Formats: sequence, structure tokens, C-alpha cells
Amino acid sequence: MSRRIWALLLFALIALSFTWRGFLPGHVLLPLDLVAEFGLWKLDPDQRRPVWNRSLSDVTTQFVPWDTEIRRHLSRGDMPWVDRYAGDGMPLFANPQTALFSPFTWPRLLWGERGWAFCVFLRLACAGLGAYFLTRTMGANHQASCLSGFVYLASAYSIVWAMHPLANVTACLPWLAAAALQLARRPAPGAMVLTILAAVGATAGGHPESLAMAVLAIAAMMLWHTPRSGYRRLGWSTAAAATGFLMLASVTVPFLLLMVDSEAAHWRGDATAHEFRTVAAAAQILPGSLGGPLAGEIDLSRMAASEAGYQMRNGAFLGGVVLLALILVGHQLPPAFRRGLMVGWVALVLSWCPPLVEVLVGKLPIFNLTLPTYRAVGFVLFGAVAAGPALMLVAARPRPRLAAVVAALGGSLLILGAAPSVPAARPVAESTALAGLEALHDRGLLPRPLAIYEQRLPIYLDLAAATTRRRLAMPGAAWLLAGIALACDQPVDLYSLPQFRREAFPSSGPLPWLDRPDAAEQVDQRLERGDLTEQESQWCRHWIEHGYLHLEGFHDLDAINRAWSAVDEAVRSGVIPVSPDLMTEGGDYEGRFQNLHQHVPELAAILRHQPTVDLIALLLDRAIHPFQTIAFYLGSEQAEHSDSVHMATYPEGYLVGAWTAAEDIHPDSGPLVYYPGSHRLPYYLGAEVGISPRQALIDFYGGYHNLYEPFIQDLIRRSNLERVEHTPKQGDLLLWHANLLHGGSPRRDPEPSRRSIVCHYFARDAICYHDLSASLAPLD
Repeated sequence: MSRRIWALLLFALIALSFTWRGFLPGHVLLPLDLVAEFGLWKLDPDQRRPVWNRSLSDVTTQFVPWDTEIRRHLSRGDMPWVDRYAGDGMPLFANPQTALFSPFTWPRLLWGERGWAFCVFLRLACAGLGAYFLTRTMGANHQASCLSGFVYLASAYSIVWAMHPLANVTACLPWLAAAALQLARRPAPGAMVLTILAAVGATAGGHPESLAMAVLAIAAMMLWHTPRSGYRRLGWSTAAAATGFLMLASVTVPFLLLMVDSEAAHWRGDATAHEFRTVAAAAQILPGSLGGPLAGEIDLSRMAASEAGYQMRNGAFLGGVVLLALILVGHQLPPAFRRGLMVGWVALVLSWCPPLVEVLVGKLPIFNLTLPTYRAVGFVLFGAVAAGPALMLVAARPRPRLAAVVAALGGSLLILGAAPSVPAARPVAESTALAGLEALHDRGLLPRPLAIYEQRLPIYLDLAAATTRRRLAMPGAAWLLAGIALACDQPVDLYSLPQFRREAFPSSGPLPWLDRPDAAEQVDQRLERGDLTEQESQWCRHWIEHGYLHLEGFHDLDAINRAWSAVDEAVRSGVIPVSPDLMTEGGDYEGRFQNLHQHVPELAAILRHQPTVDLIALLLDRAIHPFQTIAFYLGSEQAEHSDSVHMATYPEGYLVGAWTAAEDIHPDSGPLVYYPGSHRLPYYLGAEVGISPRQALIDFYGGYHNLYEPFIQDLIRRSNLERVEHTPKQGDLLLWHANLLHGGSPRRDPEPSRRSIVCHYFARDAICYHDLSASLAPLD
């Protein structure tokens, strides 16, 4: 099954988990209990009827009647221009919220109340799949894209507004952004058609305010992320999106003309009317603050006079754990995600109406026609898209201190929220509440006699317990689990390992990005986004295919000569002691000199050569730790091997070897040999060749020569690998993969030297160890 089909089924299943009750016989996905609260259905107008969710009143009082009138018109063959039962005839066709042209509206127009479950299901599934598509387009892998799709599908903008026109727009936005990005990278008919269709769908969705704010956010991200050389291609995206928007101009233009001169526009343009949305900011962590619109809850957050309804103040909620991940590692995300997230943060802060900022922003065109709360749609879109990669990054390394804080916070909320529901706490709660009622009565703040409130006290306590369970205990449990995950989700606990051997580590973590199955696709995407130059993309493709890079003239010859002269001086002056039996007749030295950079600054400069470090950081997509130097006067004649048997990493593959020619290499001097493509073979370490840690301690080289080296020779023969002798010029650099098989060829002529400098580098967050001897690598 392809990944796209798998993602489609995944998001369909998740959407079904939210809507399945609406498909059951005898059920509809509508708040029909709301009519019990209306005067026409009550004998006593002062009587209060309990309903499930008062925030859904628009569904019952507007959308269902509009649908009914539209079906009446269509059944008679008329165009639904106006609603004749509303005032003198209110617009239907020119009312965007009827969403006549949106496919997400058609099921309820076809099947009435039974169609609402289909509408909501399609909106959610399309939103999740669209976010998956956008995340993949921006360069994330399949797993991270699935996480992003889920976060977007489950965001408040999708769920809280699931039955409103905003969800129609939400479902189309990621498709619009992804198609526009593809079109900006490479103009193609398919991307153009998808951009137009997504723009049409978003416009038909029925909420111009959300659409306008989202389009501004998408445009800002694309303009920021596209290099100047690609600005012309942005014209294709702009033209295609504008075509889609204008295709429904017959609805949007009349609405815009009416909106400009409306009373709502004058009120929305008055920046002084919008106070800082304190509860909305708090709702980024705990939605609803304390309470909400559900039955059996007390909505304490309505105490803030400046706050609008439940949906308004919670629309930007993505999840507290997601928010934590974005704050922690947002700066480490790839450029496309990082820039989109920055646009999202700005949109979120603007939606809170910062006092000084609002005075300026609230007067700008478009902003002066929209409610501040809808500005947050840019954060919902790009925050959700960044959530998947961010969560993967957070899970990739241990964070014990943060885990303790998060777990403590979650545990406290859990205890605080669950306490009112504990029977043993009931007497304390009652006495505390009675004392509070008496204090309010004494201060004249209770409009009715105290006895009435005392009689209702059990009801108040039950409601308070339900509120704290939903709004404190449940989020607290989620934060507690997140803290446990942060504490336990470490690649490995070094102190719990029986030995530092490959088989003692857990299953290896993420592969280096150029070792993954979709590496070539990732390179193409990064090149299209401008994250790679053409030269860098060529290096990456060669690395994927062959496992090495030969870079001619990479090092400055003067720097190489200074380094080797300093090595000579350090050896001959006795700074580096050398046994006399290693001296040859020609004045060169047999063997190898390890880590001379600790004594020779000029050699340390070669090890930390910034262009080399930057290139290896590109190949591993990680921060790099320069690890080791080896200086060779003569050819090593070392048998073929993989560096991972000597310097294994956890996760596997996060090591790169660098071989620099300190002179022109003669073909008879015993040049380095390597086997292109051998990096794709399995890793063969101690356990695979039969060398135990005990044997390595007793007779390390005996086991290595007698077991490992013959195994590799047989592997080379069985794999029909090509053998390449490396005869570079002075200053040339050869980089090789952690698993590339290489060695030293026999010296056919004992006279020529083979002066060279070998350096090793591994990813800063990886564990480096010696597999054969089961010991950690010493870091300098």
C-alpha cells in the first residue's frame, strides 16, 4: 500500500472517530436540543432548559433554516437569491456563510439533517490529508507529516468550528498552500489546476475573514522563503490563486461592497474597541481556561468582559504539548517550517490584540474588516504543519529536567482537577462554598436570598467538579504523560547498558537523511525550496549513490604545508616520542600518529577546517563534532574495513571520515582504496563476525585479523564491489560514509611516501563507541 493511500485511510479513520455517532440510525450530528431553550418551546419563558452546547446556536438558528429555504428554492427550480422568511428578504446567494458552492455543504443540501455527519467528516478528513500533503511538500518525512495532519485535523479551528463555515475554509487552506508552493518551485499544469481548485474551494467555504487572514499568512511565508531569483515563479502561484478567488466573485464582491459600509466594519475598524485578549492567550495552554459551553460546566472564563464566546477565544488552540514542542525546537526546524512558524507566531500575537500594536494594525486594510480572533488562522496552519517535525525532534533527545517540570505541572493539575470529584473532599468543599456564599451575601453581591443559593449548592458543586475534571484534570493527565515521555524517550541510558556493543543498544534511531529511502526526493525538495545550492545537491546525490565525495583542491596548499611542517617538527623535536625502529632509510616514519592535533595547532586547524565541517554537517544534517586526527607518512597497507567497526555511533551512520592529501600521491605508494556503493551494505560489527568483548580484551588484534578482516574480504567478493585506488593531488579531500569499505593498498615501491591526514567527525548528539572493545570513545 502506498503512503498516500495509507495517509488517506488514516485521516478518514480519525475523522470518523469524531463523527461516527452522526451516522448511527436515529441520530443526526446537530444540536437539536437547543430548541428546547427557545421561548416557542417553553410554557414558562423564565424556565431554563439544560442543553448540551449553547455555542452551537448558530447551527440551529441560521444554518439549518438557510438549508431548508435553499432546498425549497431548488425543488421549485428557482435560484436561492433571498430568504423570504427573514425580514424583508435577506440574501442567501450573496451570503458567504450559506456556502452554496462548497462541496462540504452539498451533503446536507442533498440529505438534510442526515447529511451533516457527512459534511463534518469530509471537512476533517480533507483538513488532515491537506496538512499531510503540505508538510510533505515542505520537506518532512512520512511520519512527521502524519503527526502534522493529525494536529491540524484535531486543532480547535477544525473541531470547535467543525459545524461552521470556518471549517470549510480550514479544510482547503493546506491544499492551497501546498499547491502554491509547488507551482512557485516548478510551474506545471497539475500544480496550477490544484491551486485554482483549492482557491475556489476556500472561497466557497463561506468565511471570507478566515480566508483573507490565511492568504496573507501564506503569501508572507512564500515571499520570505522564496529566493529573489524565484520571484518570477511566484507570479504563477499568484495568478492561479487569483483565478480561483475571482471565479466566485459573484458572491464575494457583493458581500465585500456591503461589508465596507456596514456597521460591523466600523466597529471592527475601531482599534480602541479591542482590548488585550487575556483569556485567549491563556487558552493556548488550557482551552476555555476554566469551563466552556458543554452541559454541566461553569464557564469562569466569561468573567473577562473583553472575551467573546468559547470558539472565539479557543480557535488558535493546537494542544499544550504541541505548543511546548514548537517553543523548544522551533528554531531547529528546516528553513521552510521555521519561516512558516515565525509567520504563525506573529499572526497569533496579533490575534490577542496587543494594545500598542492593535492601534496600528487595526487600521490597516483587510485587518480593519476582520475580527482579531480570525488572525490566528495563520498560526493554526503553520503551527500544525511544524508540529510533526517539532515533535519528532523533541523525541530524539533526552530532556530530563524539562520532563520533571512538565510532569510536576501535569500531576498538580490532575490532582487539583480531580479533587472536587473525590467523595472525601465533598465536606470540605461544601463548608468552603458556604463560607464563600455568606461572605458574598454580607457584601451585598447576591441578588437573591442566601437560602436559595444554599439550596442550589449541591448543583453548583457538581458543576464545578465536572468543570475541573474536563478543564484541569484531563489536560493535567496529558501533560503528566508528556513529562513521562520526555523522561523515558531517550535514545539510550548509558548507565544501564551492560556493555557498549551494538547488540546492547535499543533499535537504532533515525537514519541520516541521505541514508533514508526517500533521500533523493528530499534533495530535490530542498533544492526547489532554495535550501540547497545546485552544487550541494550534486554532492548529496553522489553521496546517496556512492557513499563518498572527492573534492579537488579543497584545502589551501599553504595551510597543508604549514601543518605538515609542524608535524615534522613535533616528531623530530621529541614533542611526539617515536621509537627508533620506526624510522626508515628515507627519513619517513612507519605506522601512524594519532591525535597530533592535540600538540600541533596547525593540524588542529585542518581538523576544524570550517568548510569541511559545514559540508559534513550538510551530509548528516546535524551539528558536527570534530573527533580525531591520524597522520600517515607512508601507506598504511591496512586491510579493508568499515570505520564503524572502530568508531560506531548510536544511532548508526552518524560518522564521516575525511582523508586529505598532504602531497601528490604516487600510484605505487600504497594509495587508499575504497569501494563505491558499499555503504549500502549492512553494518558488520563485532557480533556479526564472532568477536566477543572478552576476546577483544584478551587478543584484540588476533580476533580482528583472524575474524573481521577475512569476513570483509569475503563480503567484497560476494558483493562484486568495484575497487577504486585513490591517487589525488595535494590539497584534495576525500569524504567517506561511516559504512564505506576502504583500506590501504600494498606499497608496490617502498620509496614514495604517502603523506596524508585523516580526520573523523560524528554528529554532536550521537553516541560514539568502540564496538569491538565495548568502550566509549574518548572525546577531546
